Parts: sequence; structure tokens; C-alpha cells
Amino acid sequence: MIQSNNRINKKCSANLTDYSRVCPEGLRNFYVYATFTDNSFCLLDNIFAANRAEAFKQAFSRFSDCFQYLTELSVYSEDGED
Repeated sequence: MIQSNNRINKKCSANLTDYSRVCPEGLRNFYVYATFTDNSFCLLDNIFAANRAEAFKQAFSRFSDCFQYLTELSVYSEDGED
């Protein structure tokens, strides 16, 4: 018998990265982890932007079609700076 409180918790992941892209000079490389309501997550790498806010904007537009299922959008810099 399957009960609602005994849900199987499995982590699923996806990678939407295009590794053929090269970072233009003057921009920084960012990556994003998007977490969804079913605890799955998606990596989006090679986001080229001048700052973190611009990278967040690009990632947000990329995941806009599944916004109702999005629980977290974490933006990180490849160089480790803010």
C-alpha cells in the first residue's frame, strides 16, 4: 500500500550547459543551480555576464517557463568573487 507520507525521495539532476561557448573578453563566467519542488535540480553553466545581477536575470529568463515549480535559484561565479 502506498501512503502519501512515504514518498520516495530521489535526487534527479539535469545539465543545460553548452560547453562550446567561449567567454567574451570583459565578461565573467557564472553558473546556476535551479532547485524544483520535487527536489530535483538543474545546472546551467557558462552564463556570461558583467555581474551577478545580470547572470541572475539570464538564468531567471531561462527557467521562466517552469517558474511555478522553481524553489531556489542559486548563482555562483567561476572565479569565486561576488
